[in-house]
Amino acid sequence: MQFGYRIIDDLISGLQTYMASRGISQLADLAGEKIKDFSPASELDRETMVFPKIDRELCVGCGRCSVSCYDGGHQAITFDESRKPKIIGQNSSRKPLFLSSA
Repeated sequence: MQFGYRIIDDLISGLQTYMASRGISQLADLAGEKIKDFSPASELDRETMVFPKIDRELCVGCGRCSVSCYDGGHQAITFDESRKPKIIGQNSSRKPLFLSSA
């Protein structure tokens, strides 16, 4: 996990700020609010694959992209001995690597 468990504090703080901006005092008031905007898994596009793009001029070899990608369950980025990221190509066990949200 890239940021450790402190991310939970950030999530709680963000949720509190969001609720205050909407005038919501109880989390239960949000439950189900956006359910109409969700699609069942059977309707998701499982064929479109979008791979990450790495700007090699800006890359400092820190590995954050690899850690985030690995933690997200995709394992699409690895590093070679020179700490340069490498995008792993199509692999049926990793399909789809990234889904386009647009």
